[in-house]
Amino acid sequence: MLHGTPLRVAAVGLFLFLGACGGDDSPTEPPGNSVGPAGGTFSFADGKVTLVFPSGALTEEIAVSVEPTASFPNNARVVNGTVYSFGPPGIEFSIPVQLKMKYDPTDLPAGVGESELRLHEVAGSDWDELTGGTVNSGAREVSVSIRGFSVLGILGTAVASVTVSPDSSLIGLGMTVQLNAAVRDSRSNTLVGRAVSWTSSDEQAARVDANGLVTGVAPGSTYISAASEGIVDSARVIVISAVGAIVITSGPANPRQGDLVTYTAEARDSQGGVIEEVTITFSVEPLSAGLSFADGRFVGYTPGAATVIASGIGLADTLPITIGSRGVAGGAFNMVGRGVESVRWTSDLWVHGDYAYLGTWNCRTQCGNRLFVWDISNPAMPLLTDSVSVTATTVNDVKVRADGAIAVISREGGGSGITILDLSVPASPTILATFGAGALAAGVHNVWIEGDHIYAVTDGGNAATGGMRVIDISTPASPSIVASFYGGSSFLHDVYVRDGLAFLSHWNAGLIILDVGNGMAGGSPNAPSEVSRLLTAGGQTHNAWYWPAGGYVFVGEEDFGTPGIMHVVDVSDMRNPVEVATYRVSGGTTPHNFWLDEARSIIYLGWYENGVRALDVSGELLGELEKQGRDIANSVYDGAGGCVTAGTCTWAPQLHNGRIFLSDLNSGLWVLEPTF
Repeated sequence: MLHGTPLRVAAVGLFLFLGACGGDDSPTEPPGNSVGPAGGTFSFADGKVTLVFPSGALTEEIAVSVEPTASFPNNARVVNGTVYSFGPPGIEFSIPVQLKMKYDPTDLPAGVGESELRLHEVAGSDWDELTGGTVNSGAREVSVSIRGFSVLGILGTAVASVTVSPDSSLIGLGMTVQLNAAVRDSRSNTLVGRAVSWTSSDEQAARVDANGLVTGVAPGSTYISAASEGIVDSARVIVISAVGAIVITSGPANPRQGDLVTYTAEARDSQGGVIEEVTITFSVEPLSAGLSFADGRFVGYTPGAATVIASGIGLADTLPITIGSRGVAGGAFNMVGRGVESVRWTSDLWVHGDYAYLGTWNCRTQCGNRLFVWDISNPAMPLLTDSVSVTATTVNDVKVRADGAIAVISREGGGSGITILDLSVPASPTILATFGAGALAAGVHNVWIEGDHIYAVTDGGNAATGGMRVIDISTPASPSIVASFYGGSSFLHDVYVRDGLAFLSHWNAGLIILDVGNGMAGGSPNAPSEVSRLLTAGGQTHNAWYWPAGGYVFVGEEDFGTPGIMHVVDVSDMRNPVEVATYRVSGGTTPHNFWLDEARSIIYLGWYENGVRALDVSGELLGELEKQGRDIANSVYDGAGGCVTAGTCTWAPQLHNGRIFLSDLNSGLWVLEPTF
């Protein structure tokens, strides 16, 4: 902004630099110093000042004056002989006018380089830098676009920031540390040669010389400040007595594989006194021994000998350790019974009471349009009691409400939506309602039933047809959609609801946590509210299991290429989920569904042709779980065969009455008994 009262103000137009009229841009002395609406390129002050008026910058002819002046605010950055008073003062231009001003490099103030020169205008008792200015050191010329006339001159750009580094230092008595001050302008350009003064807030602790070299004088701390043109920054310097030793003070000598342990250490002076200010970092050798953190945390991977190392200020201490086996391996699954289904591929299952309900998937000999009911009161001899036929090609998912009164199945292809079942006679369910309204018609992949609400995952990849639909079943025979949520980026694959929170497995958007009645984000089933989200490494987020007591969510990545893994997400702070651990199967395919025995901290993993796996998830989870001796047991119960073509192809496990019930894509229902 130019100061003063405008002589005349024309309508402000869009700036388009047109140059001088007539095709000749060589500056000329204007006749009588008059410049009119046609514009032009004109020279003033014996060629030291050039003004380029675009056509339309002026609405009428004016007499331009450019006179050297000595009346301006004092500033050490002013380039001698470059301050001019432009007139008529206060005029404003409809279109910016380009100003070019020459300088003599021998007149530059001390500490100011040519690249730092900018055009400034007088603003009261100070100078304001005009934005957008440039310098051409070859032509010894500074240029900028101006909107009016005032007192203008060339100055070195002002110091905008000073940054002292390092921002914190630790030194001993008589020791030194070199601090540096980076001086920058408002464009973050480094200003070379600007004067910097150094001071210490407590010279009894440390002194600093004119070049930023700090010397420790006595134990204590001080702030060393660097100032340039009134801009100041400081760094803390701590002075300590001479360190005599680093000593590891705590941490187990025999940590168990997979357990998170912590080591601590102290810095001590020659008299054994503790020096608190020394930063100590930890490491473990060999690297293959486990996962080591600089703060002393450690998770052992490989049983055997290792060494913990604590180091700081050039000293170190070591602690030999022996990592012991976790001692959970060697379990097994014994075959109990099975219910064979070879006509249709089998999808999900849900076990409640004495019955197991199994869905069917896609088209094999026949398409997946049935829900099968198995009596498992004698697990050694499951008995097929009934089936429910629907219009679909896939009954992908089935869930039974906690009270066992009703169930819901998902339908895809040829009649998409959901079917609500009456389980008054659990051996022979009857249809209460068939529902496929709105987005449900695109296909429902997975469902969850919680109280009077069904959470349905629809197959579309956009907000209109995809995401989650919440369905009110307070009157089960008359369901209605009451809410929806779409997380963006991709299709939603799965939903798990617990404690008023919905955990969405959104393929490319990751794990999304919604408040659907918990209260932490003001949500309800009728108005889900997002709490947080996390894209786990690898994406392709397939399923999730929330463990409130452990504070974790176990997330499956259904990736057949890399292959997929299980991700462990710490949700102790539900608003800030953090991935902390992973589990992968060497040479295997990808995981499918999980079931957690929360009382024993054992998770059962369906892993397609790698069968069912039992994994110890006790304690604090961190790092690569497959390296921690946490594998308890694994069963490829139907042999190898390529999964969909033949052999074991585990879809979903469920723990029920101490046994593991499995749905197998190829062969139906399996009942196994853990022997651990």
